[in-house]
Amino acid sequence: MVSAGGAKRTPRIRHEGDRLRGHTERRLGVGGFAILAVGGGAILLARYGGTAAIAALGVILGGAGVAALLWLLLSLMEAWARSD
Repeated sequence: MVSAGGAKRTPRIRHEGDRLRGHTERRLGVGGFAILAVGGGAILLARYGGTAAIAALGVILGGAGVAALLWLLLSLMEAWARSD
């Protein structure tokens, strides 16, 4: 690989720590949304009833979808930046 200045660049080697960090971040994100959906849904169900809990679950899942889309976009941008 040659950079813009003409100097050779060595490719970055992914280490075990990088994979572990990525795996941990994904699990924390999924776990956080699960706690929010289950815990928040249970509180809303107890406080306001089933209709409010279902509506809130839809909002939470919509937010999770937007967050997943942003994560995917940023991951693709990161892979594209590393490919140069």
